[in-house]
Amino acid sequence: FIVKFEDLLGKNKKGKGIINLSKGASLLPPIDMAIANQKTKIAIATTDGRLLIAPITDIPTLGKGKGKKLFGIPTAAFTNKECAIVFADILNKNDELLVISGKKKLTLTPEDQKYYHGELGQRGHKLPRGHQNIKSIETIRAE
Repeated sequence: FIVKFEDLLGKNKKGKGIINLSKGASLLPPIDMAIANQKTKIAIATTDGRLLIAPITDIPTLGKGKGKKLFGIPTAAFTNKECAIVFADILNKNDELLVISGKKKLTLTPEDQKYYHGELGQRGHKLPRGHQNIKSIETIRAE
């Protein structure tokens, strides 16, 4: 979910609870939303080589909680640690994604990214063979 910075600040000495995680879940680093606009999308990739790109306007803004399911990972695959989210970042109109799989690199232009567009909660599409073992993904910002 999206949270405003002001909602992260607490008055109590012990702090403030913001996120409720399911058993076995972990957090990814936060994403800076300063460059986001109404046409911004979120790109999400998993350890099993799937990529989903969805509109960021579908993500709710909350003060705290569990939020909305962003990616459709089957429960059995999650509990057996067969699948997990390894990358999430925002994409503006002309941004590219650089997928690094071992020694191989794949650059996804905005035109290439259309294949991976979907709605939040879906599983996304598999990346091409040879690029499904994701080591890292970088967002290349358009000037």
